[in-house]
Amino acid sequence: MKIKEVTEKYGISRKALLIYEDKGLIKPTRNVSGYREYDRDSVEVIGKITFLRKLEFSLDEIESILIHHNYDLLQNKKHEYDVNIHFVETKKSYLDYANDVLKGEYSIDEAIEAIDDTIQLYKDQEHNEMMHFEFHRDAVMIMWFITLIISFLSGQLYLVIAAFCSLLIPILLSLKCVRDFFLSRHARVFIGMMLIIVGSIGVGVLSHKTDNTFSEFLFGISILLCFLGIATFRQVQELFKKYQVIISTIFFITGLMMYGSIFFIEFDGKLVFGYVLTATFLIVIGIIFNKYIRKVLGYIFLEMI
Repeated sequence: MKIKEVTEKYGISRKALLIYEDKGLIKPTRNVSGYREYDRDSVEVIGKITFLRKLEFSLDEIESILIHHNYDLLQNKKHEYDVNIHFVETKKSYLDYANDVLKGEYSIDEAIEAIDDTIQLYKDQEHNEMMHFEFHRDAVMIMWFITLIISFLSGQLYLVIAAFCSLLIPILLSLKCVRDFFLSRHARVFIGMMLIIVGSIGVGVLSHKTDNTFSEFLFGISILLCFLGIATFRQVQELFKKYQVIISTIFFITGLMMYGSIFFIEFDGKLVFGYVLTATFLIVIGIIFNKYIRKVLGYIFLEMI
């Protein structure tokens, strides 16, 4: 095929063909008149280049794929698309609250900060640290297996129940909005205070109830509500954000130590359930908010299977 036929077939320019030739991607022959001609193999390569260009691969990437057979770049591009989709979905979620922000129902400074934080996370390729409306599946799987293994090894019914209930913790965390500004200041303070009040009342009332599985379960949930209420306050969140790695590491280690102490300390009634839920809560916080812990646990988990 002549150069004009190729350009018309694939809708590309003559300049593009010359660039492909300079890159060594195609090697046309010349006829007796000195004009370039492209054999079947060259035309097929041009088709592949056109296909990859439409998928936004650079010429260097195309060279690596076609000449050096570096097909890992295909998966990298897929990951890049996933990130872009993730980013667009995040921005769409902000638009759901745009009218309320512009009407002054939410803090404009917090809204700006939230968007800036989001953009920076994607620039730093740390978008996976964003929780959005879904929890981190790998962290949940690791946490789930840890709690199940410990509970079954202990042989205690309370721990088995706590292991299953521990799945509720990341679900509750995932129900938080994408960013804090989606909850107005007054709503956030009100919810936090209500959680603390209800949790405190539950602890006070249930501590005098007769021991049974249901009351012990409610006692543990009451303690958990107190923790969640404290976590809703912006001052607490800012402190946690500033020292996130340190605090989450301390929480994780403390939770593991609390779990370990169960085998050496005798607990009775409600205390064991509240103790287990608190330990589980600390471990989950450490896993969700500390990527280093997730990487280590992920490596250990993969080695186990």
